[in-house]
Amino acid sequence: MRYSPGSLSLSNPDLPRCRRMSALPLVATVCGLSVASHALSQETPSATSSSKPAKVMIRGHVLDEQGRPVSGAMLGQNWTHILFAFRPVAGNAETTKDGSFELEPLLPSQKNAFLVLAEDRRHGAVFVYDPDAAQDEYTVRLQRLVTVRAPIDKSALPAAAVPSVSVHVKGCAVPIIVVHVGADRLHLSLPPGSYELYIKDDTCRDYRRAFVVPDTTNVVELDKVVLEPGALATYMHGNLPPWHLTDARGVPMDVRLSDFRGKWVIIDFWGYWCTPCVKFSIPDLMRFADKYAAQKDQFVILTFHAPDVGNYEALEPHLKRLRESVWQGRGLPFPVLLDGTRRTVKAWKVRSYPTVFVIDPEGKLVYAHAGAGPWLTIERFFLGKLRRPAEDTP
Repeated sequence: MRYSPGSLSLSNPDLPRCRRMSALPLVATVCGLSVASHALSQETPSATSSSKPAKVMIRGHVLDEQGRPVSGAMLGQNWTHILFAFRPVAGNAETTKDGSFELEPLLPSQKNAFLVLAEDRRHGAVFVYDPDAAQDEYTVRLQRLVTVRAPIDKSALPAAAVPSVSVHVKGCAVPIIVVHVGADRLHLSLPPGSYELYIKDDTCRDYRRAFVVPDTTNVVELDKVVLEPGALATYMHGNLPPWHLTDARGVPMDVRLSDFRGKWVIIDFWGYWCTPCVKFSIPDLMRFADKYAAQKDQFVILTFHAPDVGNYEALEPHLKRLRESVWQGRGLPFPVLLDGTRRTVKAWKVRSYPTVFVIDPEGKLVYAHAGAGPWLTIERFFLGKLRRPAEDTP
């Protein structure tokens, strides 16, 4: 059976901010290639829970090296690139004229690290919120950022692999920075402090390294990072295992990946509780579908929900809330696949959300990405691959 669903209802601080990826010094500038964002797996709430935890607000002031208030500084977690803007995905706030701020941690019951960047993008700081030793008010002092560089050897990985690089403060689950390695060099700018570098991707084995950024140097050179192939690397340019469904909407229950042979297939594994999924990944999918609406007969977008929800009836109330509060009145315009047994995520090696797969018209996996906002990379990938409508006219 061939199934065709209906219409698909990324450093120079003197350059303007958020105009070019190279204008942002905390970006991982990987030999000029753009970087994207990362999956931010949150604590998964119970799908039936009706009570909400009390909101935790963190307050304080940001000061410069002379102790003067700093206005216009940005604070947040999981800083990354989304549509040319380098910004925090969660817990973001901006200081007022007197340097004060107020923000909400992503995981209020755990330690949270926040990266603070001044408007000049040459100064910054990191501070940690600990729920067991919370302060009424935090004082954050900025320091000059230090360049951190590391060569990356990913020659053993599939050519399409773009591993996710995250920078953590020890003991904090949510990273302060997440970027993606598109070539052979990592370039960061960080405030002085102790960090952990964590590299992961579904196509490579996890890599972790602790490192220190002293305040006595301008540049830190790290040893070469050698990445080894992971489990999903065996699937690249090959066939993925069959999926298993416990429910579906917009496609038949017996739908198979082979039913879409002849089309490009984009599959997004997501969760209604995942902030990067619902705020970035799904809206990016919508924009992609809208932009290439004239070529919609050449590709299909499928959304595969996390296994904490096994049927559409349980998911529907969450979709309604997201439509009203996040997606600006727009419903999810893509088919929804569900597998409450976890068989599919285990077979497909899905370890974080969102995770995106691209399958070519011959049914081969040609791209896999763990993290939100890979659409600049995906659009470059599709350049020249989607025929213009006029090309189909005799």
